[in-house]
Amino acid sequence: MTTACSDIDSVTSNSKETITQDLQSNNIENIKRPFRFSTIGPAEFLEPGAEGSVQRCNEEGLLTVRYSGEGEAIHLGHHTFISTNCSPFPFPAPSITNITKGITIFTAANGQDKLITSFSGQQEFNENGEGTVTVVNEIIGGEGKFKGATGQTTGGGSGSGGIVSTESSGYIIFDASNRSDL
Repeated sequence: MTTACSDIDSVTSNSKETITQDLQSNNIENIKRPFRFSTIGPAEFLEPGAEGSVQRCNEEGLLTVRYSGEGEAIHLGHHTFISTNCSPFPFPAPSITNITKGITIFTAANGQDKLITSFSGQQEFNENGEGTVTVVNEIIGGEGKFKGATGQTTGGGSGSGGIVSTESSGYIIFDASNRSDL
């Protein structure tokens, strides 16, 4: 009986270290994982060269659209984000227009883990100013646990009254071998 209890104590005290070593030896780095996120926040049109944009749209007839807010994501949890893209302006309604040069920076609640995507797609507006969007997001890197991340998601959303909500799903690849929460 004493032997069994000491074995359990030994396993318990070494379990986190053993599990971490086992996971690392099984190469958990760079495994393709499911990734899904949702966002909600206001969208606004910025004049060419306006301050506060992640990137600028300097071509004739293009306007920077900035979208920011918060959301939830697998592997990222609750997050804030800022996103900009280039869109033709003015929008003749009803119309379908291309979205180009999109960049989004997602920041986890801890402020340290960031995920960066580039995106493109299409948006459609009706006579009432309501719209829908479809996009493809390419994960192009990040900071913290997402340093060197890659992947892709596809999704869409809708907007009305200046508030836009989106959902997107796909996959992400990042090195999880140095995570402290395993």
